[in-house]
Amino acid sequence: MPLLLGVRFGLENLKIYGMAGPYLAYGIAGKNTFKSEFITGGTTNVLVDSSDPIKWGSEFTLSNPVNLRRFDMGLTVSAGVELRNMQLGVYYSPGLINISPDNSGRELFNTNVGISATLLFGDND
Repeated sequence: MPLLLGVRFGLENLKIYGMAGPYLAYGIAGKNTFKSEFITGGTTNVLVDSSDPIKWGSEFTLSNPVNLRRFDMGLTVSAGVELRNMQLGVYYSPGLINISPDNSGRELFNTNVGISATLLFGDND
């Protein structure tokens, strides 16, 4: 859930906007997909091909092998153009919290990059 503050400026029918702010996230469900393969003599050999549900937790042990921490936090920056009652934009959201559940030095961070389209209703001045 992002909380963004923004500015927009420009002409009557064409505006440029920018937004930035923090986000909080909570993992509900997901899937770990892993595939390992190698090529020998022009032939592709698959070593492992698996897809398992994510096991959530904050501490990894051999008796409880969890994959990821549930909570995440980061920043979101967004920019785009507004044409009359429609906005087209791009955004970037790097995670700031290591979501790896172990203390082995492994670091995992969420990062999102995307495009957005928004329809505006009412008075858009």
